[in-house]
Amino acid sequence: MNYERAYDFLTKKLKNELNTHITYHDVSHTKKVIASAVIIARAENITGQDLILLKTAALFHDSGFLLSRADHEVHSCRLAKKYLPRYQYNEAEIELICKLIMTTKMPQSPDNQLSRILCDADLYYLGEEGYAHQAENLYQELLSDQQMRSEREWLKMQIDFLGAHSYFTPTANKNCDAGKSINLGALQSIYESSY
Repeated sequence: MNYERAYDFLTKKLKNELNTHITYHDVSHTKKVIASAVIIARAENITGQDLILLKTAALFHDSGFLLSRADHEVHSCRLAKKYLPRYQYNEAEIELICKLIMTTKMPQSPDNQLSRILCDADLYYLGEEGYAHQAENLYQELLSDQQMRSEREWLKMQIDFLGAHSYFTPTANKNCDAGKSINLGALQSIYESSY
């Protein structure tokens, strides 16, 4: 598996070919998910080939936005199957990568350690200081796709989502739960004071 070459290829493709209204599910998000996956994986003692497969799944997990928002996970798997053989990934490795990608579909459905790590990496930002900026990017993307009608609707959705969300790995719980509570409190304050 030549992850470095696959990374160079796909990050350039995302940077150059994603629609400009994709302000959240962009190359920056992809890089952040990969970095978060590595943080969690190292703490959970994932190394070697498993780590490469996890990083590759993180690399491709939202690549389907190049084709469509709807069912983007399915499209991400199509792209992984199309491009990864060029980078010395075999059929079994690609199938595992696709299985990992599909577990990130909401509601998330991880069934093994690697998928739990990927799902947590995808939403790691919920517990970080940069949450508000990332959430604003997602809001603008949803607005442009006409999937969100108002800021009030968005705030309520985020309050409900953060309130119900739980991380799957001990590492993400340890690193992100306190920050997620702070971010939820900030959202609730805005919602209550603004409306």
